[in-house]
Amino acid sequence: MLNPSWELNALYVAHILSAIWSIALLYHAYRVSCNVKEQRLQLGLIASLLVAEIIQRLLFSLLTTKNILL
Repeated sequence: MLNPSWELNALYVAHILSAIWSIALLYHAYRVSCNVKEQRLQLGLIASLLVAEIIQRLLFSLLTTKNILL
């Protein structure tokens, strides 16, 4: 039987790799659809990811404080 910590570490690595892959796919889709220069493309993608993360955290905290998700 495998050590549980080894399995957990393998899941962490798989999660990080899938996150990197999804960001790479987002970058490629954004590059193809917007047709902008490299620097502006990178700044726009980083800004949109940060805004999406902030909105997601705000909505999640709002829903959990109102006990909608629980």
